[in-house]
Amino acid sequence: MRWACRSALARDCDLYVSGHCLTHCIIWSAVTVSGAFQGQPGFREPPLSIEGVEADWNHRVDGDYYSQPSNLFRLMNAREKQSLFDNTARSLRGVSAPIIQLHIHHCSMADPEYGIGVAAAAERIHNA
Repeated sequence: MRWACRSALARDCDLYVSGHCLTHCIIWSAVTVSGAFQGQPGFREPPLSIEGVEADWNHRVDGDYYSQPSNLFRLMNAREKQSLFDNTARSLRGVSAPIIQLHIHHCSMADPEYGIGVAAAAERIHNA
C-alpha cells in the first residue's frame, strides 16, 4: 500500500502536487483506491546536467521502507512513544477502519511495539 499526498514530495510514499488545496479536500488517499493518483511523467523535474546528466532518483530501488521509522522509534523514550501513539490515533479520526488497520500494520512492520501502541491509542481515543 502506498499513499498519495496532494501537496509535497517525500521518500517513502507517492506524493504529488495538485494545486492549492488548503482546507476542503482530501490531503491523503490510498494509492490502492480505484482511480487514485497515477504517475504524471510530464510534471517531473527536467534532467539536470552535473558532470553528465542527472534525472529522477528511484527511491524504491532498495525496497527499504521501515528502517528509518524503526530506528527513530527505538531512539524514543516511553513518554515520546506515547505521544507518538496518541498523535497518530488522533490524526486517524474519521478514517475508515480498513485504512486504520493498514496503517497499524505498517507501524508494526517498523516495530511491533509501535503497531501495538498505535492500535491501543486508536481504540482508546476513537471509543472515548
